[in-house]
Amino acid sequence: MSSHRQPAAPANQHVPAQTVERDRQSDDLDEALDESFPASDPVAVTITSVDPAEKQPRT
Repeated sequence: MSSHRQPAAPANQHVPAQTVERDRQSDDLDEALDESFPASDPVAVTITSVDPAEKQPRT
């Protein structure tokens, strides 16, 4: 798989935290796509959960 990322910044140049986080997310997504191929279901980009305290008991 080819990478679309810019070359790494020199050691003496500051890289914004937003760029670092975006690159990490991109790497995580690339890894998930590689590990799930071939598959019929797409990779979930977001994770959702339900707070157990908010669940109402069945009556």
